[in-house]
Amino acid sequence: RGLGKRMADQGGPFHSMFFNKWYFDEIYEATLVRLTRWLGDVFWKIGDMKIIDRFGPDGATWLARWSAARISAAHTGYLYHYAFIIIGGVMLLGGVLFYLSGGAN
Repeated sequence: RGLGKRMADQGGPFHSMFFNKWYFDEIYEATLVRLTRWLGDVFWKIGDMKIIDRFGPDGATWLARWSAARISAAHTGYLYHYAFIIIGGVMLLGGVLFYLSGGAN
């Protein structure tokens, strides 16, 4: 009887160990929580932000904006410019098909 009160009054290593729940929370924090937080930061900052976002959504957005700026510069509004592009494209396609079919053999 009264052993717990006597241990608490005297302090000592057993009282500290039992009072702090065998330091389980401190050991858990120092090992698993810090390691998990560090790994999460590595995967987030390197894997997600530098690799996935750069080549995924951000890369696709950049490519779409870049190509749209280049293509919109070609739009003049004149019908003869569009007709020239269409005729040139048909001639190029016909030349490629002629070459692939064996040409004038």
